Amino acid sequence: MGINFEGLCQRFTEKIKKVYIEVEPDVNFVDVELITDKKTEFLENYIYVGTTSTLKGKLDKLSNSCFILLNDDSIMLENYYDKGTIIEIYENENILEIYDEVRTFFRRDVKYNQFKISLLEVLLSGKGIYEIIDVASKLIGNPLIVIDLSFKVLANSPIEKITDLLWMDNVKKGYCSYEFIGELTKLESLKNGRKTSYPFEVTCPESPNKKVVFKIKVGGKTIGNIILIECEKQIDPYDYDYLMLISQIISMELEKKQFYKNARNVLSEEILYDLLENNIKNKTIIEERIKNGGLVFSSHIEVLVVDISNYDSKQSVYARYLDSKLANLFPMGKSIYYNGDVIIINDRNYFESGHGKKDKIKDFLLENNLKMGISNEFCSIENCSIYYQQAIRSLKIGTILEPEKCIYKYEDIQPYNYIYMAKEQIIKEDFYNDSLYMLKMYDNENDSELYKTLYLYLKNNHNITRTSDEMFIHRNTLRYRLDKIIDILGIDLDENDNSFKLYYAYKSMNFYKRFNDLMKE
Repeated sequence: MGINFEGLCQRFTEKIKKVYIEVEPDVNFVDVELITDKKTEFLENYIYVGTTSTLKGKLDKLSNSCFILLNDDSIMLENYYDKGTIIEIYENENILEIYDEVRTFFRRDVKYNQFKISLLEVLLSGKGIYEIIDVASKLIGNPLIVIDLSFKVLANSPIEKITDLLWMDNVKKGYCSYEFIGELTKLESLKNGRKTSYPFEVTCPESPNKKVVFKIKVGGKTIGNIILIECEKQIDPYDYDYLMLISQIISMELEKKQFYKNARNVLSEEILYDLLENNIKNKTIIEERIKNGGLVFSSHIEVLVVDISNYDSKQSVYARYLDSKLANLFPMGKSIYYNGDVIIINDRNYFESGHGKKDKIKDFLLENNLKMGISNEFCSIENCSIYYQQAIRSLKIGTILEPEKCIYKYEDIQPYNYIYMAKEQIIKEDFYNDSLYMLKMYDNENDSELYKTLYLYLKNNHNITRTSDEMFIHRNTLRYRLDKIIDILGIDLDENDNSFKLYYAYKSMNFYKRFNDLMKE
């Protein structure tokens, strides 16, 4: 870890009056000494703690070292910053206590290095991730749990060491329930912590145990998290540094691709994750991994994305109601928690067949405040990531168009997909249609409803009765308005091409307006 100038300043932030910088901020210091009257030699890259009065007559002899000084005789320290880096502390501080704190800082650094050596030895021994976690938890004094991005447990300290009941249950099952995930992802402490690059504390009303979480990265990508749970002793501020080190060691272990031998129930989830991420390009490798994982996919596949962010949990987080219910509704599907949603790779034939299945799914989603996006059908599992994106856009676009619904199919939102994908490049003027603009202008000048009349007429497939009923006007009034519209626009509304262009313009403008309004909220 090392002790450098930046770390030193962070340690004594509240005690520092002023800093005079000369050395490089990232230079690691070797040791610390207390300045005495007899001290005459100052070594490079050392920290010296004392008062300015003990340095009388020696200030010109300072070397490229770091000095933490209490200015007890009002010396102009800015005249000496070129001799070394000087940290001036407030006059009310106790210089001996400052010295002891720096000594503790160095002792902690020695302990950190010993900690690191112990973990590296385990890593090199090849005993696997469970052995790393076991050694690390003994050194840090509290249990550790490693989970992947789908909230599956990859490794953990012995369960008897875990006193947090929620995590004890998760470890026993080998994964976190969707109820648990749904509630966890609503926590502000988790939302804010995910934005940082340091370990962060997660507070949960269901669990009194303090928890500190840090990301695990492999190849620059976050693949999971490590959780430190306060069970046996209080979590120390220095434990945050240890947790970062443990994460690095685990990352090295996971890079070996051997940890699956010691992990439970993660092989199939890892395959699904890689398919969604489009990590595997070779079709033969995909087929081999699917076979080894015991997975079977039909030739009629679809991707379902279930948004659980607003899940109205009426069950205990221990109940695992959502998990079992989704398994019952989609018995042929393979599910994984991914990017904040539950993803199901489903057999469309099974989904489409059977009386009442769709109604049961719809009722379940409505009862639990869930929404679902459905991709088009496909036959090659290697294209999973493409159809996952379809399902995601079905969900997002469908929620904008018809927020009262709970199921959105890609085929229904497809006309709006291009607008949504180009949302950063388009402006409202791109949707102006001359014909519709003419009708709006006419309405504004004559206090009429021709713009609305044409929209409802097109929406109702040119049906005079349905349109007049919806507008609460007589059919003859509607016919008069349509004749007026034809006269103004100079087009034949019975031509399919004209109707399509006008109706698509209506729908595009409405979608863009709703989307734009949503972005402003």
